[in-house]
Amino acid sequence: MNKNTTIGILILIVIAILAYLAFRPHPATVSVTTTATIPTTGASVSGTTAPTPISVDGMTKYTDASLGFSFWYPSNWTVIPSPQNLPFGARLQSATVVKKLALQAPGESSPDILIQEARSTTRTITDTGGAGPIGPVTYYFDTTTHLWMMTASPDEGGQTTAANISNNTMGGLHEFAGTSRFGTQIVPLSADNFVVVQNSGGAQSSALTQTIVALDPAVATPVSSTEQIQTIQKEQEWLSGGNPNMAN
Repeated sequence: MNKNTTIGILILIVIAILAYLAFRPHPATVSVTTTATIPTTGASVSGTTAPTPISVDGMTKYTDASLGFSFWYPSNWTVIPSPQNLPFGARLQSATVVKKLALQAPGESSPDILIQEARSTTRTITDTGGAGPIGPVTYYFDTTTHLWMMTASPDEGGQTTAANISNNTMGGLHEFAGTSRFGTQIVPLSADNFVVVQNSGGAQSSALTQTIVALDPAVATPVSSTEQIQTIQKEQEWLSGGNPNMAN
């Protein structure tokens, strides 16, 4: 083999090696994406903030897990479970009372506010009027129109119309007017569950009713924490006697 042939073979080998290096297959680039796990409770996550706990000096939060709601009351008041022989209390129809609570101010000999928890299989509740001057009023949820309806007492014409939903608690729950004296508020937690709040003629129960919030956040949207604190402070003022003539 002559010299020129040897050089030619070497050149071909070099070209082959360079071609292999240039066109050999490369391994695919793997992209790894890290997804953050968002905690469901506790610490805040980037872009989100954990709810701020609400606290008001001199006020206590009562939570009822069975019906799923909470309200606030003055810390020096007494909560009386299953009160008996009260001289007042809205008489309800179309709904079954499953629990009663009474609240009594310090120095009083009898309860000032009564809370009745009721359930209805017909999505209806009637306040019969009790000893009040106005007859029964009925509220029910219309599953066709998805509206709360009200049937007025015969004394007021007895017509059925859409209920007034302009008055709501700080929890965004509707607050309907009852007809039992001395002041009655009916708050639907759902189409089946109701909270009925009534006073004995002294304390203003509507101030307490305004603090009712559903435990399930899907039920209604509460106002801001700042507004909730203001509502609770207002209740504290009413129930401390600062505004004894507050309308119910």
